[in-house]
Amino acid sequence: MIFHKPKVSLYIRPVLKKLLIIIPLFCAATVQSQNIAYIDSLYQSIPSASNTEQFEIYKVLAWEYRKVQPDSTVFYCQQAITLSSKIEADSTLASIYNILGVAFHYKGNDALALDYYNQAKEAAIKNNDSTQYAHSLNNSGMLYLRQGDYLKAYDYYFQALDYFRSIGDLSGMAYTYKGLSDVYELDEKFDKALEFSQKAITIWQSINEIQNLIGSTIEHATIYLKNEDVDRAIYHFMQAEEYAKNIGDKQSLARIYIGLSSLYYNQMQYNKSFSTIELAKINLEDIDNQNLRTTYLITRGKAQYGMDRLDAAITSIQTALNESDGSDENILKIEGYLLLSKVYDQKGDYKRAYENYLKYHELTDKLNNIVTSKQVAQMEARMELDKKERENQILRENEEKNEDLIDRKNILNYVLLILTTVLVALVYFALSRRKRLIKANDELAEKNEQIAGQQEEISAQNQDINDTNIRLEKRNKELSDLNNEKDTLMNIVAHDLKTPLSQIKGLMSILNQIDSQAERDKLMMKVENATDNGMSLIRDILDVNALESNNNSISFQNIDLMNLLDNVVSEHQFDANKKGIKLLVEHEAVSLVIKSEKTYLERIANNLVSNALKFSPLDSEVIISSGKDKGFAYISIKDSGPGFTKSDQKIMYKKFTKLSAKPTGGEGSNGLGLAIIKTLVDQLGGKIELKTQEGAGSQFIVKFAP
Repeated sequence: MIFHKPKVSLYIRPVLKKLLIIIPLFCAATVQSQNIAYIDSLYQSIPSASNTEQFEIYKVLAWEYRKVQPDSTVFYCQQAITLSSKIEADSTLASIYNILGVAFHYKGNDALALDYYNQAKEAAIKNNDSTQYAHSLNNSGMLYLRQGDYLKAYDYYFQALDYFRSIGDLSGMAYTYKGLSDVYELDEKFDKALEFSQKAITIWQSINEIQNLIGSTIEHATIYLKNEDVDRAIYHFMQAEEYAKNIGDKQSLARIYIGLSSLYYNQMQYNKSFSTIELAKINLEDIDNQNLRTTYLITRGKAQYGMDRLDAAITSIQTALNESDGSDENILKIEGYLLLSKVYDQKGDYKRAYENYLKYHELTDKLNNIVTSKQVAQMEARMELDKKERENQILRENEEKNEDLIDRKNILNYVLLILTTVLVALVYFALSRRKRLIKANDELAEKNEQIAGQQEEISAQNQDINDTNIRLEKRNKELSDLNNEKDTLMNIVAHDLKTPLSQIKGLMSILNQIDSQAERDKLMMKVENATDNGMSLIRDILDVNALESNNNSISFQNIDLMNLLDNVVSEHQFDANKKGIKLLVEHEAVSLVIKSEKTYLERIANNLVSNALKFSPLDSEVIISSGKDKGFAYISIKDSGPGFTKSDQKIMYKKFTKLSAKPTGGEGSNGLGLAIIKTLVDQLGGKIELKTQEGAGSQFIVKFAP
């Protein structure tokens, strides 16, 4: 078997293209840098600093640690809050609460993060601090974006943008533009994402914030890459490269070259991809970042594979996997094992290709489980956030009611005081009694309103719980079906592979005991047939999985349907002759051309003819025909087999399902043939029909638009 670049084996192709885009973006998202020297200098200055200076140092340290060590951020914020009472710095508490909210956001506790953002808003309003109020809105937008609630994120970001504009805070505007760009990017509205990303870049240029400018420019390039605008993506990567070179930012340069190398690889510019990744190597020499080095090695191996330097590619990829062993970099490991499987497949080492594919598949399943768990956690967090919002809304409404009640009471007391002065004691006692009645009625009405509100809240929460239970039950059903399918697959592989392997073992054990060359040739033919049966089973299992997960577009071309059927008949003539079966070909026209995918169409015809031969009795006939019916081109395969029972017809297109009919010549059957046919016909936009009668044969008719 010969493989030619850029073809990919069926079990590798569906996911490779996605991972080639994900890896450079993953690298850009996870690599963070800190000014360690600056942090150390701040820490060392604490003992000699005044209380006011220590307060400011704690705030800076808390902000610096927010991403890599959020627990340290919480500690330094608490230190700052303790000092604020000593130096009368309550007016700056809004900034502390905002930083605390960011820390808990990175710790994954979104409910507590929202509490601190709300405290920051209240403190900002109390101290007339528009800047921190805008930051609390921006932070809330970031929180809801993480939860996948794009509408709330959009609303909070635009509120923040209005405040930053009103106070002329360019840096705050840039951060908000970046957040809005993220919203539109996740919603796949790339034109709007690019518009706001460009606004952020323009601001960073105007205020000479080079480090933020580099990050925004790289993000701008990745948006163009997702939008499949390669030329503009390359241009902005080059812009980011120029900025990074000017300030000697080697880490950003390494990120840029890794992204460019992957881009060139996707464009099949393999030499350029390799030369670019070597630039990343130069910039990584003085940087201790295992994630970035692993990404570099895998990208390097990918470029080497493109250049047909297969041994070098194996060395690079295997080094990356060895160095990342024990880490949680599952996305990088998935890419590595997938590429290793592809390289060994190209070398013809199918055993190692399959072994690495199994490792890739195991990690993919693990990652899918993690994603599912994360989605459940996000759903629970969103419910908690909604509950907090409702509680805050109820609290605000109660505060407004209490303020109105206090105002009314003050007015009533003032009136009663005047009347008490004018009127006699009798009037005073009458008014006092009326006051008590009014108060009792107000309290009763307030309690009734509270009870009604609580009942509505409980009802809404019960509905949320019911909806969640329904979704979880559906997910559990899907997982149960997948588990049953896995068990069925393992049983089929264990049972159906055992037969050909046992045959091969038995034949080989007696091969050396036979002197006759003719007899030895017959035995070798049986060994070859048994091997073909085993390989056919493996191919069908891999193909059905690849076809189900294949999201790539199908390339249609003009195909002569009658010529294709004639070729298929020729391929099966030998098998038909062995069973004495006549293959009869009937065409309604001289030529019948349709638009379709040739490989899929050949597989459909081959499987149908193979099934007809497999289940037809000896010395019978199989009729293969083509033509047009009501504007649709069709192919028909009619056999003389036992037909399909009604129960068989209900399940015949399910994977790993063996029907009641048995092959007439001792051939193997793995229950995948009809499942593959149905999947291929659906992907081609066709229809498949069955005409059958028990004991009187079957006829499959596949129709396609001309």
